[in-house]
Amino acid sequence: MFIKEIWYKELNSGFVIDHVKFQHGKTLLVGNSGMGKTRILEAVNSVCKLAVGTKKNIQIPFEAELKFSIENLECCWQIKVDYVPQIHVNAEESNAVIKEERLTVDGDVVIEKSKDKLKLLNYSLLPQPKENESLISQYRMEKKIGFIYEEFQKIYMRMFERDMMGSMYPDVYEAFCSLYKEHHISPIQDIPVVTLSPFDQYGILKNVDPENYREMSQELLELYQEIFPEVEEISYLQDERKEYMIAIRVKDNWILQKEISSGMLKTLWILIKMKIMPRNAVVLIDELENGLGVNCIESVSDFIINGRSDIQILATSHHPYIINAIPMDNWMIVQRKEQVVKAYRSDEMALGRSRHDAYLQLVNRLQYE
Repeated sequence: MFIKEIWYKELNSGFVIDHVKFQHGKTLLVGNSGMGKTRILEAVNSVCKLAVGTKKNIQIPFEAELKFSIENLECCWQIKVDYVPQIHVNAEESNAVIKEERLTVDGDVVIEKSKDKLKLLNYSLLPQPKENESLISQYRMEKKIGFIYEEFQKIYMRMFERDMMGSMYPDVYEAFCSLYKEHHISPIQDIPVVTLSPFDQYGILKNVDPENYREMSQELLELYQEIFPEVEEISYLQDERKEYMIAIRVKDNWILQKEISSGMLKTLWILIKMKIMPRNAVVLIDELENGLGVNCIESVSDFIINGRSDIQILATSHHPYIINAIPMDNWMIVQRKEQVVKAYRSDEMALGRSRHDAYLQLVNRLQYE
């Protein structure tokens, strides 16, 4: 999937993301704090997760339009979502209700739902659908909808801070390994059975597909040693309490995840994340610079831009090192006026021709704003 554009409006506050467009490969959303960079990623994530039935994080009514392409097909999904808060609701549940929904593929209406209309492919009569689940999810077994549902499953937004502290109990690890084996899929280059941290997917690969694990470990180590040459090995091990976690070996001593510095761990997190993504995945990374040391930024930025040509990355940053390390053709400058957020390409902002000149002009503009 390639996400091309999003329009999003919160119906209670009037907050609007006004037709923000994205680059085909990598997009870096830059701008001052409070401009709306993170909210753009959150809007993309909420809309895409809603398509596959995940709605527990939705707590406000909104309407949205998402334009995307799959192979050579041009698609557009429009939705209007209501939210009715209730007392004594399970924390894992959501009161999100899809009031309107419309999916077009190459201009043809595949799904349409409104107050007085319900249309699905060539069906003339349909049962009343569930209001709290998208039609894409409910009718994913239909051939013309199933492939779209699968592509929406390839949207990934995870928080490094949460993954950094995580570990996996032995029984949970064995259960996940059995699950992957049962489904005959690999934790890399396939849609995950469940959403796990990159570290845990890497660890499951060690059990499920040892040959791929060895190959990936060697590639990771070579990339990682370009930044941290003292690291001799990367693995997934158990600590003294038998919990599984990522680990690195330095001077013949194993350093477990909880003892690895944040810069080294975030770098490893990004490298593994980029390696395990399935083809045509969309990866959302908020505040790319968080946890990275100055010595990591250039190498990590280069890997993100050039490491995978078959995935789309949408990332945010307001850190000068990150902005300067990523080509200006990949920038989208985010600006906000009251409740409306817009984003502009570097050429639309009339920035300099060279990256250095463009960077200086951008910094001056952001400081002025």
